[in-house]
Amino acid sequence: MSLVILSGAVFLNFSLASALDLFNFIILNQKTDAESVHLKIFETKNQHFQIEAEFSYLVSNKSFKSKEVLKEPIFDNPYQLRKVLEETKDKSWEVYYSSSRPEKGSLQREFSIKKIVDFILSLGLFLYFILMGDAYKQNPFKILLKKDQ
Repeated sequence: MSLVILSGAVFLNFSLASALDLFNFIILNQKTDAESVHLKIFETKNQHFQIEAEFSYLVSNKSFKSKEVLKEPIFDNPYQLRKVLEETKDKSWEVYYSSSRPEKGSLQREFSIKKIVDFILSLGLFLYFILMGDAYKQNPFKILLKKDQ
């Protein structure tokens, strides 16, 4: 029973993470060029370093400003990240935004295949433990008896 609960918790975690990423991917359905982008180093709680971006963009002649920590890249020290910031200094950025709420903008719009694979594997594991639990309740020695015959 504890394996069913544990696998159910893992499945719920991956389900919610996948659903949230899919929702963000779908809602950011428009794109425009960023007017200005200011990048700086952000230190996470677990002592990793990421890029924090402050950017502005124009939608229907209305200016919007937003701020986000980019999901990728993640570095263990700030020196590696400084090199990336130097390389991307002159990069032109696209802003993805919601057509219904243009103030919700992001420099990254992605939905990884890994999230889908994690979701499917955790679902399979959860269903496996449910089915094995039912088979065990019916006859605990059923699995052992099939091997002997």
